[in-house]
Amino acid sequence: LAGSVFTSVTLARVTSGADDEVRIRDGEAYLSQAASRLRGLLSPASVEITTELLHGGVTEELLASAEELDAVIVMATHGETGARRWAFGSVTDRVLHAAQTPVAVTRLSHA
Repeated sequence: LAGSVFTSVTLARVTSGADDEVRIRDGEAYLSQAASRLRGLLSPASVEITTELLHGGVTEELLASAEELDAVIVMATHGETGARRWAFGSVTDRVLHAAQTPVAVTRLSHA
């Protein structure tokens, strides 16, 4: 959808432990790499790509950021089911049920 429907994309990553320098550095590196990959897939002038490193609860931070930006949330899911999903919960499920903005979900590709 980036470049054809959306002219701007904000890539977000949420870390817990806001004071943990390693998590912050790793989060920033991940976002930088993800933004570079996305830029490589798109026409340079077709979309503005920004990154946002958030700190706190994943669901709460994603929802707050999306509402502040008045954004569509696009998420990839691992598609866990059964005991694993019950034990760890599903961020995607929580976002889907609580979002005040549109949400699009895709299955995570391991390719």
